[in-house]
Amino acid sequence: MERITENKKISFFFKRQTNTIADNTQAQNNIQSICQEEEQLNNWALILELADRLSRSEPESREAVKSLKKLIKLNNNQPIQIRAIRLTVILLLNSSDRFRLLVLKKLLHVLQELYNKSSKSAHKQPIQDILTQSLAILAYEFQDDQDLSAFTHYYNKIKPSYAPLNGTPLLESDPGLFTPPVHSNSTTQQDQLYQHEQEGLRETMPMMRDVKAEAEVARSNARLLIEALAFTSPAEMEANAIIQEFHSKCLQSQNQLMDDIPWATEQAARARTYYAQHAPGGPTQQGGRNGGGQGEEHCEMNGMASREEQLLSLLLSANSELVDAFRQHDELERLARNEREVRLVEERSRLETRLDPRAAAAAGWLDPHDHYPHQPHASGSSSNASPRPSLDRDSPPIHPRHSDSSPLSSTSAALQPQQQQHPQKGYTLGDDDHRSSTDSEFYARPSSPGPPISHLPEQDHMLVNPPSEPSEKALGKMRRYSGRSSSFLAAPSTRDPLSIDYHPSSHSSHIP
Repeated sequence: MERITENKKISFFFKRQTNTIADNTQAQNNIQSICQEEEQLNNWALILELADRLSRSEPESREAVKSLKKLIKLNNNQPIQIRAIRLTVILLLNSSDRFRLLVLKKLLHVLQELYNKSSKSAHKQPIQDILTQSLAILAYEFQDDQDLSAFTHYYNKIKPSYAPLNGTPLLESDPGLFTPPVHSNSTTQQDQLYQHEQEGLRETMPMMRDVKAEAEVARSNARLLIEALAFTSPAEMEANAIIQEFHSKCLQSQNQLMDDIPWATEQAARARTYYAQHAPGGPTQQGGRNGGGQGEEHCEMNGMASREEQLLSLLLSANSELVDAFRQHDELERLARNEREVRLVEERSRLETRLDPRAAAAAGWLDPHDHYPHQPHASGSSSNASPRPSLDRDSPPIHPRHSDSSPLSSTSAALQPQQQQHPQKGYTLGDDDHRSSTDSEFYARPSSPGPPISHLPEQDHMLVNPPSEPSEKALGKMRRYSGRSSSFLAAPSTRDPLSIDYHPSSHSSHIP
């Protein structure tokens, strides 16, 4: 009996070992067949059944990890390597922690080595892309698990600059790449809408990277322009080639941002709508999609924004820095313009001080606005005549002596009542035949205010109101008028008897 019992135990042990080897061989065969053909990778029933077996059996898990390691590390066929990586991610997402810990211990360093090799060769770019996408999903799924957080830590080291921290949710991956498609009739329309939205988001990813690069360039140009303006004086601004170059670059960047901001605003609005629909309790989540709102739920809990919203915030920040740079540039340009105006005024002032400022101010030759000397208005002026002040302002009155028999004295005495009625100074001539530009310049306007002049009758329009006491300066200037050398007393028949000839030759006999 004892021998029979021992034989039964031995046979049961060998039978169990045989079954275990057969199971392990079956797991290896399944993995080999799935990775050999793309159609087998879409056989989700076989893959999920394999994941359940690996969750229950540790030996099968070990053999599966060995088989996956050979396919990923030792195989030089890129399509097989890519399918092995995809299968590893699918099994990790649908198996137990036992298989996950084995993969972390045996396969993570293999994936790291493969990523380092693929990043150095452009020929292996597809492998690098699938590794980045796979590690992003694993990093997001296991970021809160202390035992599996090594996936998250490694992904944060190799993630692209535009990618979010701690990975991306499974929802944002390609449908059918790491998750089985849903064939329910109630969710077919929702799946089509989901795929369409995912395709739209994938199409915008390269454009988002380009727009982000443009925003970074705009911010860099704005900061360099502000730094250059800080070390430049207003006088050197126009001659500084660096400032002019960065100012033109900032203008180009701002024009580009004006086109990118509306597009980014639309993308952010679409992303908010999309995440709201796939949030827990949303219409897509109620239709049967598991984990659809994990991405937005995580963002809301951590106070984070979506990639589209972060891009819009970056564009607005870059535009704000550009506006600040333009404001400082305009301020410095205004200071340079003010300095140029001050220099022009100083140069003009130095030129004007060469004249007699007191005489020019007394005669009213300086315009209070543009400070240029100008002549007083007159009916005419000669080309070589220079502006001169009025006779009464420049020289004190001098009383010439005349004999009692002088016609000038008798005429002046006869005009005394007329002068008392009209006390204003100056001359009024009605003889248009003998008036010249010099006459108009000499007979200036009244230099002192007074009541308006009452005109004489028409027959007396030739009446002259000379000053009662002409000065020597006035008499000297009157010698220039040779056209009036004929005295009124010598030709009484052709001129008005009341007009007077002030030519000095006519009175030389009366001056002692």
